[in-house]
Amino acid sequence: MNKELLEKVRADIQKTGFGSEMHAMKVFLDAGWGCKPGKGYFDQDEQKTREIDLAVHRSVHDWTESSNILFEYHVLAEVRKSERPWIVFTHDVSPTLGEGWSNPSIYRNLPCSASEISPLLAETSTRRGIPWMGYGVHEAFKNPNEPSRWYSAAVHACKACADDLTHEAYSDETLKGFGSGTFLVLSNPIVILDGTLIRAWLDSGAQLQLEEIELAPLEFDFRTRNLKHDSYRLDIVTLNGLSSFIDRTNERVDKIYELLRARKHCEGA
Repeated sequence: MNKELLEKVRADIQKTGFGSEMHAMKVFLDAGWGCKPGKGYFDQDEQKTREIDLAVHRSVHDWTESSNILFEYHVLAEVRKSERPWIVFTHDVSPTLGEGWSNPSIYRNLPCSASEISPLLAETSTRRGIPWMGYGVHEAFKNPNEPSRWYSAAVHACKACADDLTHEAYSDETLKGFGSGTFLVLSNPIVILDGTLIRAWLDSGAQLQLEEIELAPLEFDFRTRNLKHDSYRLDIVTLNGLSSFIDRTNERVDKIYELLRARKHCEGA
């Protein structure tokens, strides 16, 4: 094949954003996560099937008779490439603010109360130690008539997150097959930005401050007629910051799994 043509194709792939999706997928795969690009989900509002850019998961389990645990953590991600910076507007919050069960989840036969897991959700949150929360995003230098790319990405990620746990594999009938086994699935919608992410806030003197960041936690609320879930803890993560996001999420998975195993062994003792 013509070498010049190959270079043109390469440049086109990078320009369209498919290259960003490939890089994001590789980061998850290199970290040992399962990954399904272009996974379909059903949009209940538009009554049609759509695709989420990346559906990734980490699964840990213990099939021994004394434990019988399956814990899955799902991340539903939309990927966007932008030459224009994204600006996240923030407000101050306590850096020790707890984090509850904000995103869709499923559990069965937990060996402890859900409230016992909540402190671990806070301890391993991506916003741990961050004294602020994002409440809005602006794409710098965007024509006012252009649609918002960040908002549509956030909505798609959250809709995919809401649909993810409605599949037959997680139905009551299917989960009965686990018998007395413990089953837990947590989910997390994110937007991965291949570009520059900037935080904007007013200091005590009402002066505008800006700083470049790699992750922005947001409380993202949106309501529709057909979706029951209407409040999400959404993260915007830069491609450069994705490895750190995965490290923190792995910490969450490991600590919750160890709690489940410890409580399960106490049950069997």
